[in-house]
Amino acid sequence: MAFTVCARSNWDDSGSIFGYLIQFGSMAAITLASLQQRRREVLASHWSPGFLATMAQLILAVSLDGYGLMWLLLARIDAMRVASLFYLGPPGTMLMTWIAFWGHLFATDITGLVIAVAGVVLAQGVHQRLS
Repeated sequence: MAFTVCARSNWDDSGSIFGYLIQFGSMAAITLASLQQRRREVLASHWSPGFLATMAQLILAVSLDGYGLMWLLLARIDAMRVASLFYLGPPGTMLMTWIAFWGHLFATDITGLVIAVAGVVLAQGVHQRLS
């Protein structure tokens, strides 16, 4: 990655160099901090039936089915409209958490949900269909 960025950077422009160094420095700092933390923790999995079922659900349902549905949507509608659906991910997760754990929904949560849905509706072109 560093080679690609260096090859495409404009080394005559100090802003380009600074932008590269900021990204590289933050990536290096996060990597070093993660490696340092891993030395302190014991990362071990207990291969129980519940763990295997959770991993199977994450791999099959969330990842593969999610990508499959995305490709089906891309075959039917344009990419901009498919991409706008990704904004429903966090509000959908919020609602699933509320249903599963009976957490508290705050006014800011509902406001964010309404804003995300309004953005998706605008991106989907519903306003054109109504007129």
